[in-house]
Amino acid sequence: MTPTLEQLIAHRPPFRFVDRVDACGDDRGSFLLTLATDDPRLQDGVLPPLLVLEGLLQATAAYSGLQGARQPESGMVVQLDNVVLVAAAHAGDTVHLTVSRTHALGPLVRFHAAARVGDRLLVEGELSVARSPRAAQ
Repeated sequence: MTPTLEQLIAHRPPFRFVDRVDACGDDRGSFLLTLATDDPRLQDGVLPPLLVLEGLLQATAAYSGLQGARQPESGMVVQLDNVVLVAAAHAGDTVHLTVSRTHALGPLVRFHAAARVGDRLLVEGELSVARSPRAAQ
């Protein structure tokens, strides 16, 4: 059975910035964040780029959780590189959050992550995550 977002991401609404899984493959995951006009995550009608980055971090957690569904694991972001905060998301936008695994060395995994609305880039960067097996519950 595929885990739910509640099982994959520790955050709960309104602090969760991933609303749906769009697609998930071996090396890439795509997730959606839909912002209604009355969305409590918005500040004056926009979601600042720093919170869009939080969405990418949560998308990375969801992707890692989906990949580790057979063997649950925990992870912690240990490094951000070349992160560019380009633009905010706006009320009515659907933000596409994509994460691609680019390297792995034991428990360390490197991702390229990008958030876009259509062709408009909002946030992009490299994320490094340290993984560890999660104890059975």
